[in-house]
Amino acid sequence: MKLFHYTDVSAVQSILRNRKLWLTDLRFMNDSTELLHGIEFLQAALKQQPYGLFYDKRYAEEAVEYLASSLSEYEDAARLEDPVFAMSFSEKDDLLSQWRGYGGYSVCFNREYLQDCDLKLSSCVYTKASKLERALRATSEAGAKVSECMGRNGGCLDLELIDQLVALVELAATFKDAGFEEEREVRMIVRPHISEIKYRPRNGMLVPYVEIEIPAEAIEGVHVGPVREQGLATVSMKMFMNSIESINRSNGGDVEWCVPVERSTTPYRS
Repeated sequence: MKLFHYTDVSAVQSILRNRKLWLTDLRFMNDSTELLHGIEFLQAALKQQPYGLFYDKRYAEEAVEYLASSLSEYEDAARLEDPVFAMSFSEKDDLLSQWRGYGGYSVCFNREYLQDCDLKLSSCVYTKASKLERALRATSEAGAKVSECMGRNGGCLDLELIDQLVALVELAATFKDAGFEEEREVRMIVRPHISEIKYRPRNGMLVPYVEIEIPAEAIEGVHVGPVREQGLATVSMKMFMNSIESINRSNGGDVEWCVPVERSTTPYRS
C-alpha cells in the first residue's frame, strides 16, 4: 500500500537527499488541538470505568486518578517526560485539501517497507462510536494493569505505569474529527530516547523532533502539486531526483532504484 506525505519543497529535498523523516512532538504539530481531541475521549472513558474483573480493587480508584491526572498534564502541555512524536501521511493521492493545507508537493512511500523498519503506523479513527469504543477498551486495560502494578508494589508507581500512559497518548493521537475523514490519515508514532531528541526554531520557539532513517526503497515517488510554474517545478525536481539516484548508485545502492516524478492533475489556484 502507498502512503503520501504532503509537504513543501524544502522538506522533499531533505527527505530525498538524507533519507530521513522528521517526527514532531505531538504537542508541537501544526494543529495541537488534535491531540486534545483524542485526550478528551480518553478522559470521558476513564469517568465511565466500571473497575472490571482484572482490576485490583484496592487501587482501582487510584489507578484511574493517576491516568486521568497524567493525561491532563499532556492536555496542558505541562509534562516534560516521555514525549510522543509523530508524522502524518495520507492514503489518498492528489487530494485538494492536502495541497491547500500542507504544501505543493507530496512524497509517496511504500507502507510495507516502512513497517519492515519496525516503524509503528496507525490509521486514524474518525467516527464518534469507534473512538469511544476504543477509548473504553484501552482505558479499561490500562487501568487494570496500573492497579495490578500498584497492588504488587504497595501502591507505589514504576516504569510499567509510564508504558500504559504512553500507550494511551499514542491512541489519542489517532483520534481525529469526522470532518477530516476524507484525508484517510495514517500516523507514524515513536517514543524516542531523550538523547535522540533534536530541536529546530519555529515561530519564536524550539520545536522538539526526531530523525528516523529509512531505506531508499521506501520512497516510491514524488508528486508536484498545483503550484505556480508547475511544469518548470517538475523539470527541476526530475533533475534533482536524477542526481540523487546517481549518488545512490555510486554509493553501492540498488541500481534499479528509480523514483518517478509526476504532476498533479488537480486544478487549484495558489
